[in-house]
Amino acid sequence: MQRFHREIDSIVHNGATVHYGRDYDALKASNLQSTRELLMIAAATPSISAFVYVSGGRPPSAVELSESDDSSEAQGDSGYASSKFVAEYLVRRFMDHRAFAAKTIKIIRPGYIIGSPRNGIANLTDFIWRLIAGCIEIQSINQEDLDRWLFISDVEHVADVVTSTFTKPDPMVVHRVDQILDGTLLSSLWNILRVDCGYHLLPLPHSDWLHSLESRIVDKGESHLLFPLLHTLEKGRGQIGSKHAPSQTEEVSSRVKNAIRANIQFLINEGFLQAPPGRDPTPLTTTGTDDRPSTASDSDQTSSFSLTVSATKSSVFSLDAEGASSSASSLEEEKAKVKGRSNTLQPLNEC
Repeated sequence: MQRFHREIDSIVHNGATVHYGRDYDALKASNLQSTRELLMIAAATPSISAFVYVSGGRPPSAVELSESDDSSEAQGDSGYASSKFVAEYLVRRFMDHRAFAAKTIKIIRPGYIIGSPRNGIANLTDFIWRLIAGCIEIQSINQEDLDRWLFISDVEHVADVVTSTFTKPDPMVVHRVDQILDGTLLSSLWNILRVDCGYHLLPLPHSDWLHSLESRIVDKGESHLLFPLLHTLEKGRGQIGSKHAPSQTEEVSSRVKNAIRANIQFLINEGFLQAPPGRDPTPLTTTGTDDRPSTASDSDQTSSFSLTVSATKSSVFSLDAEGASSSASSLEEEKAKVKGRSNTLQPLNEC
């Protein structure tokens, strides 16, 4: 790696091992230690002026959270989510280190990332599509989620936000966290499937819907798409949306919905989703709206630079004896270790 240092001016860290059946300790090397090594390289290399970390495992938040609130929400996360949380905390610690005083560090927090409106190429291992496939199979959805906000954006927009660090640098901002808050109400997602596509999806009380879905998973066993993620489903009680919705322009709302439609069509063509039997003419109604008044941050996340990126994460979906819980070491203990190491980066050859 040393001989390539002078040829590198920026690092985008978008890699991780995604495994919802492994604990924190099993994922620490690939998801946390790799982040540390890349930060050390960036700190020690004069030619590298920017480091961008793409976070994951947990959705962004439309409300500002304190560090303690953020840590509390992370307690009990899956091993994967915990490893990404601690890695993000490590990046935040490096923001304050003198080695990065003249460099840029940015953390990108996206929600679900799906295929673009142009081609709709979806990742068949993503939880969101597996959950939708499961709902289509039992012909029902969670009616108590309809007013919740689903953070979801297409890959081209996420790539625009990432690359804007280099294509549209802001000299006034050295370090920051960019949350990609694009999305849609879950009622709008289900309306696309019901009204636009023609799927029969009956809104049911949460307990009835979840019982029906879990029963189908257990009946079909390993052949069910959600079987490897059953513990994730049970842990979150099947709820995937946020109570807090951000403001969003009509343009962003339209792009998100077009991307969802393109992804659904791709999944139907691939045979991943059952072909719809016919259109349901009755749209779902909620008290919310996707098209909230825009804010200044809406335009901040818009870029004319277009880039299609392929997945760099290693996705493995299987249950094993390691379980899905975090390790015995709490997140606070891991954060303390990170804090201690980031304070002693002298010399910059060990952490």
